[in-house]
Amino acid sequence: MIISESSIRVPEASFRYIQNVLRQAKGVFWQQPQKGPARQRKAIFQRMQILYIKRAYNTRLHTQIHALREKGHSVILLLEAPVEYGYNGPGQWNAAEICSRFEVYYALPPRFQNRNQGLLKRLIQKALSGLSPAGERFSRPEERLLFRQALHGIVSRNAIDIIISGNDAIEGEDFRTRLVIEQAAGKIPVVYDCQDFLTDCFDWDKEAQDLQRFVNEKTDGVIHTNPVGFDWIASQCKIRRGLVFPNYASRKYFSSGMPRLSSRDGQLHLVYCGGVQQTPEQYRHPFARDMLFIFREIADLGFPLHLHLGLYPDTPLHEYYMELKNHPGIIMHPYLPYEEAMKSLTRYDIGLFPLELGSLREDVERMGPEILMNSPFSRIDTSKQYEYTLAGLPVMTAPITWVSRWLEENGFGTCFNSVAHLGAILKSSRIKDMTETVQHDADTFSIENKVADLENFLLQVIADRRKG
Repeated sequence: MIISESSIRVPEASFRYIQNVLRQAKGVFWQQPQKGPARQRKAIFQRMQILYIKRAYNTRLHTQIHALREKGHSVILLLEAPVEYGYNGPGQWNAAEICSRFEVYYALPPRFQNRNQGLLKRLIQKALSGLSPAGERFSRPEERLLFRQALHGIVSRNAIDIIISGNDAIEGEDFRTRLVIEQAAGKIPVVYDCQDFLTDCFDWDKEAQDLQRFVNEKTDGVIHTNPVGFDWIASQCKIRRGLVFPNYASRKYFSSGMPRLSSRDGQLHLVYCGGVQQTPEQYRHPFARDMLFIFREIADLGFPLHLHLGLYPDTPLHEYYMELKNHPGIIMHPYLPYEEAMKSLTRYDIGLFPLELGSLREDVERMGPEILMNSPFSRIDTSKQYEYTLAGLPVMTAPITWVSRWLEENGFGTCFNSVAHLGAILKSSRIKDMTETVQHDADTFSIENKVADLENFLLQVIADRRKG
């Protein structure tokens, strides 16, 4: 599932925008650390100072750090891409609000903006493409040096209790976690927060296997997003302390809902809100999130299909999916900041999480979802089901083991084996029952009700390290 960067171009306006944001970065870690002792730790052990490290600001990071801050903990961020940019483009996040609440540092000093625009442009290009080949993250010596300087500067000036190194393995970000482990040198506990398995994304490449084992075994704690994935990796690696912590959403984005479109026209309105891909021409099999054709098939069922794809204008991916705007029954919505996109979900009736299964499609239709039990699809998790359900929407998902299990166990939705199967479900009486259950029980799985699990886990990891 790797997007080729050969066809990606960086819009000049985006390039200038990112330059300006980086120049205004709050963090100046590349200066020499201030003299004198580090800040004293707070007397109350339960109040942690946490350093989160990621390439780009994303939904999982957003919900976790806000929930931890509301519990009284201090959070510092070390990123590559500017906060407002996130993974999709300028305007996704409210950078002013985020930077006013958290200390934010960027691993790209001004001298690299002014003297080496090629490096800056390459990093922006990676952000626009969304994906990078394994091994490319921090493959250049200057990038590794910048990152080490960033981490050293932050740790030297702050009494960091714990470091969380987050990954999207499709970005090859496990390479950054290895650098974090080496830099921390056992003095500060490191937690590896895994969203994707490196070997699932890079076909069991030997380097990917070795790195995946290293980051799972050498960190003080490991977080995975669902029990299927956790059990799978725990069967292969000796994990010191682990936690299953899904991509929970926050209830605050859905507290003031919008009127349902179905109340005006009596139709069941479907929505997909999330990322998409385009399969490069040289690939034999389609990428799982290359959903151009499946969106058309779903729209042909006769239900209005609303697409919030988060596509930044003037990119090849935007042009690829804009073909759908003329397809009957498909409503393409403009690029929206995250909070607005979440609020808009309350207008619809059904949340969708389809995938392009490629050559597996016929097998699933004929034999059912069990055929995927031993495939990487069994380990996939997403934020979609948690966002949809908090918005009051039952969820129809592709036959992904953990997602469909969670939905069905809680009465929040179900999986479909084919587009025809989806059509039959949408016409059944089950929709009413699932809607009532979701609207009554979904808040149980909000980040506000689950953050204590994360908080207690981090405190346990810190206590383990202090015991030696």
